[in-house]
Amino acid sequence: MSFDVFIQCYGETERVGLSRDSVRSLFPVVESDSQTGYWRVQYAPDDSCDFYIGSDESDAARLRHFMVSRPCGDERFWMALISVLQMGSVMMYWPGSPVMVAAGTRALGLPEGMVEDLGGPVPIHSTDEIFKLLSET
Repeated sequence: MSFDVFIQCYGETERVGLSRDSVRSLFPVVESDSQTGYWRVQYAPDDSCDFYIGSDESDAARLRHFMVSRPCGDERFWMALISVLQMGSVMMYWPGSPVMVAAGTRALGLPEGMVEDLGGPVPIHSTDEIFKLLSET
């Protein structure tokens, strides 16, 4: 798939960040092709994507946002992104999509104007809901 997916912390989670190691452990990172601010993730020889990691220079162990270029089609990739959403006040979106959050989380503290600009927040329960949104955008 040729687009970018944005994962961004908001509210309290933006202040404290996510554990870089916890997020990284959810994905099959190709160590030999990865660096501090870049991870190559691969599920099959023809199904890989690139993560561009944004972190606070004062605390490299914590993530506040990242972007995935050309997201993988493997359902395990999308399940892992749902797991990231469940780690706190975390949202996901891509061009043309609404803001998505994990089902059962409260979307308090979303950046002002974001919901008005993108729509949402849409609670995500499963990969089926993500695939439906992908087909609509």
